[in-house]
Amino acid sequence: MALGSLLVSQLHAPGVFKIAGAIGLLTILYTMTRLPSVNATKKTGASMGKAFRQLGSDIAHVMTNLDFLKTLFCVGIPAKAILTSTITFALPLLLAQYKFPTEDIGQIVMLYGLAVMAASGFASRLVDRTSNSEQVLFWGTLLSGAGLVLMGLMSPGFFGAGYLGTVLMIVGTVIVGLAHGFINAPVVTHVGQSELGSRIGAIPVTTSYRFLERAGHVAGPIIIAQIFLRFGQDATVLIVTSTTGDGDPPDNAAAFWDALSGDDAPPLHGLRYG
Repeated sequence: MALGSLLVSQLHAPGVFKIAGAIGLLTILYTMTRLPSVNATKKTGASMGKAFRQLGSDIAHVMTNLDFLKTLFCVGIPAKAILTSTITFALPLLLAQYKFPTEDIGQIVMLYGLAVMAASGFASRLVDRTSNSEQVLFWGTLLSGAGLVLMGLMSPGFFGAGYLGTVLMIVGTVIVGLAHGFINAPVVTHVGQSELGSRIGAIPVTTSYRFLERAGHVAGPIIIAQIFLRFGQDATVLIVTSTTGDGDPPDNAAAFWDALSGDDAPPLHGLRYG
């Protein structure tokens, strides 16, 4: 995602997709030539069925543990939902409506990925050194919320798509990326080393967690799409005023109109009003 965002300004979207397809084809060819061939047998199908049944049994066990559920629903699923709903879906859509160039949108999204990479290694070393994954997850979740607040300040109801609003949106995107870097790696260690992991095994717990947190990937775009359908994608302003004489605006309304039409008026792209 990050590399594609960098290349799109030079190669454009079709060129990036072609390169991605070529890399995928080369990967398939490399895998076919380097890995030993495996003969399909009935035993393989039976093993797959056994693996799915084991996964179902593990999920049934972990879903009865309150600490596991708190980590899943308060940390894991929200982080994945924010990624798919805000970073990869809503943010590019709204920036396009604000007339941002496609390459700029891609590079802003790229900053999220770079921030995740930068924070993940630091968070992993911090957990290894302090053995306190819960504290790291707490700060990751707190930073994620703060980043979303900063991104929301780009709304026409606050700073809009001007210089300050854009800077706050970019800073918020980076903060969300750093926050998710603090969450992605430590959360697996956290659930694996929990009391539940000690009781039924770290592998069943972490496998079940990784499977269940994918619900956030699916739920995120669905939720944000319903919000857009219900409330729209832009801010709405309702203006109520009186008239004087033969329908002329009052003095304060005239001053308000002059402020909106002046050279230093705030950007109001996409603002709905009535």
